[in-house]
Amino acid sequence: MKKFVIALGLLFSCAAITKAQSDEDALRFSQLTVGGTARFIGAGGAFGALGADFGSLSFNPAGIGVYRNSEMSFTPSVSWTNSRTNFLNIQNETTESRFNVSNFGVVFASDLTRKNSVNKWKRLNFGFGANRTNDFNRSTYYRGFNEDNSLVDYYLEELNEGNGTPPSQITNNYPFSAALAWESYLVNPNFSDTNHYYSVIPDGHVQQDKLIDESGSATEYVFTVGSNYDDRLFLGATFGMPSLHYTSTSSYVETDVNNEISNFSNFQLYDNLATSGIGFNGKFGLAYMVNEWIRFGGAFHSPTIYYLHDEYSSYINAVLDTSQGASYSTPYGVYDYALVTPYRAIGSAAIFFKQYGFISVDYEFVDYGYMHYKFNNYAPVEEQAVENSLNQTIDLKYKSASNIRVGGEFAYEIFRFRAGFGYYGSPFKEGIATEGYDYSRTNISGGFGLKLNSFTIDAAYMHTSSKEYYQPYSLDAEFVPGVGIDKNAGNVVVTMAYKF
Repeated sequence: MKKFVIALGLLFSCAAITKAQSDEDALRFSQLTVGGTARFIGAGGAFGALGADFGSLSFNPAGIGVYRNSEMSFTPSVSWTNSRTNFLNIQNETTESRFNVSNFGVVFASDLTRKNSVNKWKRLNFGFGANRTNDFNRSTYYRGFNEDNSLVDYYLEELNEGNGTPPSQITNNYPFSAALAWESYLVNPNFSDTNHYYSVIPDGHVQQDKLIDESGSATEYVFTVGSNYDDRLFLGATFGMPSLHYTSTSSYVETDVNNEISNFSNFQLYDNLATSGIGFNGKFGLAYMVNEWIRFGGAFHSPTIYYLHDEYSSYINAVLDTSQGASYSTPYGVYDYALVTPYRAIGSAAIFFKQYGFISVDYEFVDYGYMHYKFNNYAPVEEQAVENSLNQTIDLKYKSASNIRVGGEFAYEIFRFRAGFGYYGSPFKEGIATEGYDYSRTNISGGFGLKLNSFTIDAAYMHTSSKEYYQPYSLDAEFVPGVGIDKNAGNVVVTMAYKF
């Protein structure tokens, strides 16, 4: 299998530059999941030409113009994620589950024809609330015996690059990377050239274990206004304010399980990262009813500008054969920066079968190559170099993707039955992703509901599957095995809505 092509290594010559930002982080925060109400999720999120559902306000805000009554909705949910890993032909499996809130919101519908019955602008509706747009909760574990190299080799390459690194500069220049190996005596200076170093793990032959616990979510707070012209043209606009929270805690261990490495027993490395922030975007949409059977829709989402704050730290403890070893804690790092996620364009069509239900299709275009970081305009030249390198890597690796959502609903008296399917294309350019692990996703969903005079209750389940690839570290001189991850996620939601 091919590795991801990594065009650069982050620069660590300035202690203020974090080790947190990467192109993988940009992708994580740019991909969206189908969240919101149970009706929206049950029909696969294919609501671009439909509306009258709060979940649609984060996709096509024109849907607010379809409301004829004011409504409040609330959606609790339970989600789980299962990760099956394959590392050096050894397989492991972990499962993580969480309770969360998928949606809450209120729409106020006003009838503009009460005072003027011939007014073709039928309604002016307002809505505000929140839809969950991403879930970061999962646990990933892998284990394998690496016969060729060690994580310490990554730090060694960093120190030996060019003319090497004087010992007195290691901790200041590489506080969050090579200093971990230096301070724990996993790398030591050569006797003949103290600016270059050797590793106590020269040829691999170590067992590598890693557990990564991730948590958090992105929830978009929406403020939407829309109108209805002659019950045919529906217009809407949403001001979105996504709130993002992400934490990652990992423990990595290398062990001389066969007792064949001189002066090395094991080391444990712990990394902690917390990212939080808020973003801003705008969404504009329309829907047009051709006749009682057919409706079309379209929407445009501006890029989201996130203002993010990172907090991070690491700790290492090494046990050597000739001593008790040593431990080292990095400084407590903080960094503020901006991330711009891609714009999106959505086209939709729906066919209605009078009182019996509908079938709907959404096509979504999203350009992941547009993602980019924006550091402080007055940042030192080293930080500007990191920003430029990150953005060049994004340009090299990512492309536009096409997403398809299909959904339907069948109505019988007060009962509603729904099903949906979604395919989300790979964000990577040709030849970049490891074969078989291209980060494309599929969603399969279903649900049912009861619609009473002023109260509805709906339930839905969505299953998401994808194949991802994790590269523990990379080396210039040799191949590093990666971890294939089969990710499956489930989400059960229940929506209670009241019309008034």
